[in-house]
Amino acid sequence: MAHNVETMFSARETPWHRLGEVTPNVLTAKEAIVAAGLDWTAEKKQLAFIGDDGRPHEIKHWHSLVRDTDGFVLAPSVHDIYVPFQNVEAFDFMDGVAGHAGAKYETAGSLKHGKVVFLTIRMENSDFTVAGMDPHETYLLLRNNHDGTGRISVYVVTVRVVCWNTMTMGIRSAKHQWGIKHTHDVKGKVAEARDALKLTAGYTAAYAAEAEALAGIKITDDDLVHLLRTDLADTKGREVTVELMLDAYRTSPTIEDFRGTAWGAVNTVEEFLEHTKPNRSAEAHFQRVMQGPDFKLRTRLAEQFLARA
Repeated sequence: MAHNVETMFSARETPWHRLGEVTPNVLTAKEAIVAAGLDWTAEKKQLAFIGDDGRPHEIKHWHSLVRDTDGFVLAPSVHDIYVPFQNVEAFDFMDGVAGHAGAKYETAGSLKHGKVVFLTIRMENSDFTVAGMDPHETYLLLRNNHDGTGRISVYVVTVRVVCWNTMTMGIRSAKHQWGIKHTHDVKGKVAEARDALKLTAGYTAAYAAEAEALAGIKITDDDLVHLLRTDLADTKGREVTVELMLDAYRTSPTIEDFRGTAWGAVNTVEEFLEHTKPNRSAEAHFQRVMQGPDFKLRTRLAEQFLARA
């Protein structure tokens, strides 16, 4: 699966793709922007065309977005109203959302040749453990596009982002998010973002409550098989897939403490879909896991187990 990493840093932990700088400790914004290779700006350059007279003529209201360090075109055309949100502004904004200057960054980087930038901060006093055995960490994730599309967005996630795939996974599972278009001034929006994100125990309480509920639901192998047969499309290979998932559920070491529970079943199926299921191209795999049938299957299973409780 493509990681789409151009530059990045990761505190303490080496990312699975083994790219970027690994630092011994978390970093301040001033340190992180350099370590992540994000110390550049996106500049609007007036678009023009060469007329029949051989002279350049400006195209009113339209610009290209260009990286100042190497001239790379991030966006071929953006309108006058588009306001670039610079990387240094993103770090300043995250410091504000976190509630203090000097916030400590876990990861940050440039994806798709600078078209997408991400920053993550570990949220203080927000980690939790499911059933006393399954630890979860909570992060603030900022995503900013430099390609003329999308919004400036901040999410509360339980995924440590180190690439395109993990960023997408975190966003898909985010319980709270806030965003603003590039046509607006982001300055002064910190309080609004903090309120929208509900940076309190509310987020972790909601997520932990669902996880705890699933961990407390006892199931049998037959329960899992019945739901898989109900939810999987009735195709020629359905029974083979059900057997493979059941085998993973019975043997996976990652759910040893939760075998026999809905939490163990949901996580095993998710693990199988993301890492085990064979015969897929990287792109097809990514699309199915992040927004297609595999994502929907995991969601349906959780909902059905909770409904039965």
